[in-house]
Amino acid sequence: MDEMAVPILSIITLSSYQPDTIALVDDFSSVSYRNAIIHIETVSEQIASCVANSLTKRVMAYFAGSAEMVLAILGAQLSGAAYIPIEPKTPGSRIDAIADVAKPCVIMTDSQNRQGAQSIAERLGIPLVVLSLKNAGKTLDIFREGYREQPFTVERLTSSTPAVVFFTSGSTGTPKGVELSHLGYYRWFEGVQDLIQVKRGDRVALTTNHSFDLSLGELYLGLMSGATLYVPRQSTVRDPLSLVPWLDQHEITVFQSVPSLMRRILLFRESAGQGLETVRTIMFCGEPLEQQLVKKVKDSFPFSHTRILNLYGPVEASVQVTYCWAEEYLGSEDVIIPLGKPLKHVVVRLAEVDDTSHELQITGDHLALRYLDEKKTRESFINDEAEGTRFYRTGDLGRLNARGDLEYHGRVDDQVKINGYRIELGEIEKTIIDHFKATDCCVLIEKSEGEPSLVAFVVSPNDSVADLRRAVADHLPTYMIPRTVIFIESIPLNTNGKRDKPSLRAEYLK
Repeated sequence: MDEMAVPILSIITLSSYQPDTIALVDDFSSVSYRNAIIHIETVSEQIASCVANSLTKRVMAYFAGSAEMVLAILGAQLSGAAYIPIEPKTPGSRIDAIADVAKPCVIMTDSQNRQGAQSIAERLGIPLVVLSLKNAGKTLDIFREGYREQPFTVERLTSSTPAVVFFTSGSTGTPKGVELSHLGYYRWFEGVQDLIQVKRGDRVALTTNHSFDLSLGELYLGLMSGATLYVPRQSTVRDPLSLVPWLDQHEITVFQSVPSLMRRILLFRESAGQGLETVRTIMFCGEPLEQQLVKKVKDSFPFSHTRILNLYGPVEASVQVTYCWAEEYLGSEDVIIPLGKPLKHVVVRLAEVDDTSHELQITGDHLALRYLDEKKTRESFINDEAEGTRFYRTGDLGRLNARGDLEYHGRVDDQVKINGYRIELGEIEKTIIDHFKATDCCVLIEKSEGEPSLVAFVVSPNDSVADLRRAVADHLPTYMIPRTVIFIESIPLNTNGKRDKPSLRAEYLK
């Protein structure tokens, strides 16, 4: 293991070669690499003192998108602590549940979110650290509350040190904490950087909500490459009417999107007739990427330099583990762009689930250290004695296509049975979009009474259920045609831009 494979140490080394290059930009500040490192080291000293006597060495990061957020994350990591991202709109009960599992010893925030963070700090009985950039990013003020100065020594930072704890939804209703090391993210950067070659002069957007793992990948992609990282407010990201002008204003060259968000961006671009002229690489992740959407993107971006990279990976494997250049599948019979091939340092195998299904399992330096739950860790991270290594069971189904690329075939838990028939929800959604010409579609299972039934939420100018059923009748067996069809204006998205299925259930399937 390379003990120096630590992203923040790499950023510090790189900064010495380009100290005056702008590292970080938000709506209020523009921070050079020289000043960024000075600020990060200052934050690191403050956090090291706070966590000196803590067993967990975990820090809550309570932000909604700012330059201070980036400095806080990297400062915490440099101190040897792992950060726990918390989005300010997170319900208090969920924050308490996360704190109960992760045992944070301090909470960091910026001046815009001080009030909410202060309330949490008082409730949990932990110190509060507030960061505020001044003089357009040249100086950093730090306010501390509930903090007692104590002697400390900064422990040696290694690649196996925990870097972050991301919380995902747990099947039991309790948030599930995933603890990841610096090494996994360092290896991820090496793999993706081999593909897209981000460099000084590039402008990388940190558009993903920081409570999701994709955000840390965006952060490292910008700063480990020597590029400039641009951080919008989350309110900007949620609204394409604001996001597209923001991307244009800052001449962004590399950004990441989930397919659902891109559909909305394209609708805006079609009405505006312009936008995203400087983008050279779009990275898709988080949802299956349809060839139809790729074609729309290519038609909408008539400049040859824009490339589209489809990436796949669960949070338990440090951002992403496979890649596929989407353009290579334009004109093929594939409705969905494949997951592709493993990144460098990654091995993906197909483990048999039954006679017809195989689960994607991952091994390599990307893997998380553990869940903050020993039982879940034992269930999902398996030691394969024959292979002599540890694999993560993704719960995703897949297979190899004729080109040798991995294809996604849904979730083990998305494969439901109705009247004894196995059904893949994604197949129904794709069929409705392709053959009914719907703009978007989300299919859920309603299990309120007896046998489960299919419910399709459809976005389309044609709101005829009869027309929809006729359109898909030649492509789906009867048992896969939704019993209920609900036409809605748009599929709601969660804070990460993915389809908000719980919201649909709450509003329509009461």
